[in-house]
Amino acid sequence: MEKFYQQKTEETLKHFESDRKQGLSGKEADKRLEKYGENTIQQQESLSVWELLWHNLNNLIVYLLLAAALLSFAMGETVEGIAVLIAVVIAVMTGFITELRAQKSIDSLQSMIYTTAKVIRDGEVMEIESAKIVPGDILVLEEGDAIAADARLLETSNFACIESALTGESEAVEKDARETYEEDVPLGDRRNVVFAGTAATRGNAYAVVTETGMKTEVGKISDMLTGDKKRQTPLDIELDKLGKAIIIAALFAAVAVLIAGVLTNQPFVEMIHISIILAVAAIPEAMPAVSTITLSRGMRTMAEHKALVKSLSAVETLGAT
Repeated sequence: MEKFYQQKTEETLKHFESDRKQGLSGKEADKRLEKYGENTIQQQESLSVWELLWHNLNNLIVYLLLAAALLSFAMGETVEGIAVLIAVVIAVMTGFITELRAQKSIDSLQSMIYTTAKVIRDGEVMEIESAKIVPGDILVLEEGDAIAADARLLETSNFACIESALTGESEAVEKDARETYEEDVPLGDRRNVVFAGTAATRGNAYAVVTETGMKTEVGKISDMLTGDKKRQTPLDIELDKLGKAIIIAALFAAVAVLIAGVLTNQPFVEMIHISIILAVAAIPEAMPAVSTITLSRGMRTMAEHKALVKSLSAVETLGAT
């Protein structure tokens, strides 16, 4: 939001060349809409069914279990191989079905979102789609209104906003258009501005829009969340470390048994067979199923409290936070 919260009301109005009583003209609003684009937050594309399935398959522990199943079949241990495959299928399908349902619920909610905002244009208060708001628009804010863009307050009357979605502050924040700041202050302390994604809880106000779309504070957060596709959750990192540790332990045990057998003049082929069996036995077949079912239970608990979780591992991330 640049430094508009440090400017006086007159300076902010002059910056946008907008009169608070007249607002923008329809023609000027159209020009700015073409220049700045629609006031929308870019949504991360939903994963396809195959991408969701791959997301649950692409796991080091799952690879280890599949390798163990192949080795079991190769050595004639059919029952062992089938048991390992069943464990893999339970883990993968539980995670896949749970995340698929969550994604469908989120997509359904997204399609239902349709917000409007009151603005002054051509001297009249009118209600427009929030996507059509442009920098320089004068917002008319009242109790209960969702704030659709970042804006500098011009006039306030007993006005307060709830900004928990952006700052984490659970209490309503008092706002005052007359406040100015000589130095940079945190978002939660900027009393003379309002932010997209927050809501008015009391009073009424007028505000001039300073940023829209992905340039708003909530847009910047959304960009950080969707921009890094390789980000891992704490659980992903720990499971990856565990998988590598299991590989090292299994290989060490297999090699140790093989060397011990050779040194004691045991049949070489038989010792290789035993070493492979030990390596396969070292892999915890039930672990992926247990972790997936546990996280699924956490996701259902969140859903009972009216909170949708799109990714299973995000449940554990919330707990870690």
